[in-house]
Amino acid sequence: MRSIALSTIRKKFPNEWVLLANPVMEGIEVKGGIVLLHHKDKKELTIQGREVIGGYANYRVVFTGKLSGVRRLGILRKLKTA
Repeated sequence: MRSIALSTIRKKFPNEWVLLANPVMEGIEVKGGIVLLHHKDKKELTIQGREVIGGYANYRVVFTGKLSGVRRLGILRKLKTA
């Protein structure tokens, strides 16, 4: 398997979560990697991903679309409403 640029991954798997092995990094930004899995559901991707990441030292999960709004941790939501 060979590394693929993130721009190509975004075109091939729009609005999906993608598990990349041996990610190509520039600072903290992912520039590409080897696509192991892709899925619309992040939870399902992480469940299936456990079986395929064993042979790789490094991996990252990226979303190829735009995330909507600000995400809050459940504990912060509880503290704000209390």
